[in-house]
Amino acid sequence: SLLWSALRRVDRSAPLFVEAESKKIGNIRVPQPLIAQMRESPSLKLEASIELRVAMLKDDYGHFIADAVALGTQLDCLTAHYGQQQIGDWKNLAALGEWDRLVSELLEKHYDPAYTRSTLKNCPHHVKGAPLVVTENDDREFERLAQQCLRTLAPRAQHH
Repeated sequence: SLLWSALRRVDRSAPLFVEAESKKIGNIRVPQPLIAQMRESPSLKLEASIELRVAMLKDDYGHFIADAVALGTQLDCLTAHYGQQQIGDWKNLAALGEWDRLVSELLEKHYDPAYTRSTLKNCPHHVKGAPLVVTENDDREFERLAQQCLRTLAPRAQHH
């Protein structure tokens, strides 16, 4: 209902940019008409170096750095996919404070392949989205990228 409430306030004459998501986000199901429109719309692809992505994720998920038990619980959820040995290795990296290496491995071995599989399955044309390169993790950089989004897709989005 919060999603519906927010969507009702959207200016339909302006382009709307959304993150590529699956039909289900946590316990919330995205309405089928919205998913269909998302999958048919033009797309952009954010790209960043692995080092920048690691730094950004450490900022966003600092609570896991502060709470190794919570992180371990989340890693345990991946045991069926990667086995006890890999999960143990990742927990060991956390215990040693090897955060950059841990986050990098999780990106390269888990998140990126899963995201790519999902994107290819659900939105194959998004893989060819116009690339936007993120170079820094600060407000000015994201304002620059937002302007680039508008220049890149807004004229085409008005025809849909």
